[in-house]
Amino acid sequence: MQAILCGCLGLVGVFLYWGNKVEIILATKFHNWLLAGSITLIVLALARIVSVWRLTSTGNAIAGGCCNHADHQHDHESCNDPGHQHDHPHGAHGCEEHGHSHAYEPIKAVVLMIPVGLFLLNLPNSSFAAVQALDLNQVEISSSIADRGTENNVSFLQLERAAQRDEARQLYEGKTVALVGQFQGNDDKKFTLIRFKMNCCAADAVPLKGAMFVDPKAPAKIDHPRWNKKWVKVKGQVQFIKMKDGTFITALVLRPKDDNDLNGDWIQETIPDSIYLQN
Repeated sequence: MQAILCGCLGLVGVFLYWGNKVEIILATKFHNWLLAGSITLIVLALARIVSVWRLTSTGNAIAGGCCNHADHQHDHESCNDPGHQHDHPHGAHGCEEHGHSHAYEPIKAVVLMIPVGLFLLNLPNSSFAAVQALDLNQVEISSSIADRGTENNVSFLQLERAAQRDEARQLYEGKTVALVGQFQGNDDKKFTLIRFKMNCCAADAVPLKGAMFVDPKAPAKIDHPRWNKKWVKVKGQVQFIKMKDGTFITALVLRPKDDNDLNGDWIQETIPDSIYLQN
């Protein structure tokens, strides 16, 4: 039974890898190790199953040929051992002394079944990455930031780190960039763009949040029912907004001509290379 469950555990690892669900719980650098370990576990489980099947098919039960669980009373002549002809009762000791105690077999089976059961329940899934949006009701953007052109290949992590240093804020503020993240919000003029930074696994993932604003002067409105919870690419001008606690958050200001421009050019649905950003 344990060999079968170990094989199932290996299959779960393979299915997580090929179904891209492993991205939800594990950093990219460990993906190949997971696949290799899962395949190895499947091979070892199959070898064990074949070995047990061959033993049982030739009459050598895996529980031991000379152990009678009913009363455990026998002489060693039944074991076909010519040099072991003395008789003795086994009432003083049980099968445990032969190294095949089964007292903990159900517990082992339950432990091995946990990850298999979670997989059958469609866990893990993307809901593990759910997080609350920023409270932007009291946050205001500046209308006096000069346009400093477009900056390509700027990442969420770069702007997150830049928000913590004055010289870095001066470097990026006013530039137009594009960021990829998950849309969160239900307002016509503002929303939160969310991404997660992973060091090792999902348990240590840290949410990165960017505040997205449509220029108050623009007539366009966000089609938030269309975008909510979806992965989007957002283009906007960088601003760093100082919060009440003295910290700064990264913000993008979108300046569309109309609704179609906003919901087609400044905000676009996309598929990220990975759910998580890696350090």
